[in-house]
Amino acid sequence: DYITLLHKDNGGAASARNYGANIAKTKVLAFLDADDMWLEDKMALQLELINNNYSAAATLYNPVPNWARAISKANILSLTFNKQLFRNHVQTSTFVVTKSLFDLVGGFPEGQTHAEEGDLYFKILNYVNISIICFPLVIYGNGSNTFNLTGLSGNIVKMHKGELLNLKRLKSRLQIGQSKYISLCIFSYLKFAIRYCRRH
Repeated sequence: DYITLLHKDNGGAASARNYGANIAKTKVLAFLDADDMWLEDKMALQLELINNNYSAAATLYNPVPNWARAISKANILSLTFNKQLFRNHVQTSTFVVTKSLFDLVGGFPEGQTHAEEGDLYFKILNYVNISIICFPLVIYGNGSNTFNLTGLSGNIVKMHKGELLNLKRLKSRLQIGQSKYISLCIFSYLKFAIRYCRRH
């Protein structure tokens, strides 16, 4: 009764996550990619936040990203919409959200295969901040040091296109204006150029 195994035609990660979320009868939704692993206290700590009227929470992960190295392990970072604009702070397997909020914002964008989680986070941040427990409670990519080099995120061209699509949606939803949209697109192209040069 605790685990239900679902089967569906391959429609990408966003479609699979939405499918499971639509069927789920729980108050809270959590996501776990195939090559990631939750540590023992991860869900307990996040559920404690949810039970204290938080609607969305994440944690850090191993290997710890550079942006998070200076954060005290005892702190909870309140991720705002503006902080998320220039850097993605949330990895999908670290994330939990109330089902009511997930349903309200419409879940992951169906048909988008790369950077689709970014659109979900922006929609959520339009309503609430995301609380990040500043301690690594997820082992990412089997603990390898190849973040963004393998899997779907390893395709930097498609990841860049997905990021630009997310920015276009932000503008169409009036979450950002034209000038900020242009600035963010330029910044995205600069990040892509740096990543491309590092690969080649």
